[in-house]
Formats: sequence, C-alpha cells, structure tokens
Amino acid sequence: MDISQKKKKQDLVAVVRNAITLTKYRADEKKQTINLETDIQQLDINVYGQKIERVVGNLISNAIKFSEMGKEIKIRLAKGQKEILVSIIDQGIGIPDKIGKDVFQLFTPAKRFGTKGEKSYGLGLSICKQIITAHGGEIWYQNNPTGGTTFCFTLPL
Repeated sequence: MDISQKKKKQDLVAVVRNAITLTKYRADEKKQTINLETDIQQLDINVYGQKIERVVGNLISNAIKFSEMGKEIKIRLAKGQKEILVSIIDQGIGIPDKIGKDVFQLFTPAKRFGTKGEKSYGLGLSICKQIITAHGGEIWYQNNPTGGTTFCFTLPL
C-alpha cells in the first residue's frame, strides 16, 4: 500500500476525535461510553489522515461490537521520544489464545459474532495492519487482566 503521496501534516488528536464522533452512535445504541484520555491537545504528524481515522474507527467499532451494554471504551494517546502510542481499551469478551495469532490475517478464520449478534467479516484488522505498517508503525493487541482487550498501534513522530 503506497500512501506516501497522501501523507501530510495533520493533527492526530483531531483525527482520533473525529473517529470517536463517527462511531459514537453505535456506542450509544449499546449505552456505551467512549472516553479519550490524553493530555495532548494537538500533535501534528505526517500521516494519511483518512486512513488513520479508518484504523481508529475500526478499532473502536470492534470494541463496541465485542463489549456488553453499558461498558466503557477508552482511547489513550501517549507521546514517546520517537513515536506516538494509540491504545483502544475495552471491557469486552477478549480474544481467545487459539484465534489470537490469526486476527490480523486477511479473511481471518478468527471471526466471531459481537455481543448483540453483530457480524464480522474478517477484513478490518488486516486492513488496519496494512495501514499502520505503511505508515512505518506497528499494531498489536493484548488481553486485559480484568477482561477485554487493548489494541495498540504506534506511528513515528
């Protein structure tokens, strides 16, 4: 995926806030809250904003899909010396070890229905990985000790 010609300086905080706005109606349907936790007011980095918004939106949508009614979804931004770390934290059903290795594969066999029967297509996380990799970042997940999943990705500053 060649995104180099589409990249330009954009405020990553604004990109994340827009992704939250675009997914909020789905969270509202399940009486969930989405909270952005960061002390960063603005962070201009060289990205293809629409693609990064798609990644954040997809990860939030998954958090909504795989979390029960009334749960909180947190988005955190943390700036390091050379990269920004974006984390989407849910209190959902988690990812069983037996399918974890497959979640970033295209047309993954790791598809599952959401907590209200929402369908999965097995494309979203693969696309997220392609976009983040094309930006020179990394993407991964970890199961939370108290339940749910945290998806993280980095982007170079």
